[in-house]
Amino acid sequence: MRFTVVGGAGAMGKITVTDLVKTSSKNDEIWVADYDLGKASALALSFKDPRVKAVQCNLKDRDFSVKALAGSGVLINCAQYQMNLEAMEIALGVGAHYTDLGGLFHYTRRQLELDSKFKAKGKIAVIGMGAAPGITNILAKLAADELDVVTEIHCRVGGMDKTKYEFESPLAVAY
Repeated sequence: MRFTVVGGAGAMGKITVTDLVKTSSKNDEIWVADYDLGKASALALSFKDPRVKAVQCNLKDRDFSVKALAGSGVLINCAQYQMNLEAMEIALGVGAHYTDLGGLFHYTRRQLELDSKFKAKGKIAVIGMGAAPGITNILAKLAADELDVVTEIHCRVGGMDKTKYEFESPLAVAY
């Protein structure tokens, strides 16, 4: 399987690539796909793992990216949520399964409109896997499947900002 991490040289992309390096099969490929090929190459080389390769892509240039990412089995979009629709269209063009880290309500509604296109290609698109809802819901379902009876599931996601501010931040960072 070829896992392609779009926005792979960014903060969330690096974490995703690192996780794939640690958890994927020895026969899998991991592509760090980013607009900045220099950063993607530096990250790929830092793993000293022949499975990890760098490739340039530009989510605003569908044709270029579809050619560059050809052969990808799964496209994991770690770019900013404003690019989710473009990334999904590229995944469709490549013929890859798709997931992303989430987005805002209005983007998500537009993403859901692509469901029939993914189904027509026999591909799966799972959106919003960044935190909750997303991976939290999948893990809750996995746990619930092991139980005899489930009447309710409550999920909470918390974070702690340990930054020492000179003044109280009105909008603390969740991660």
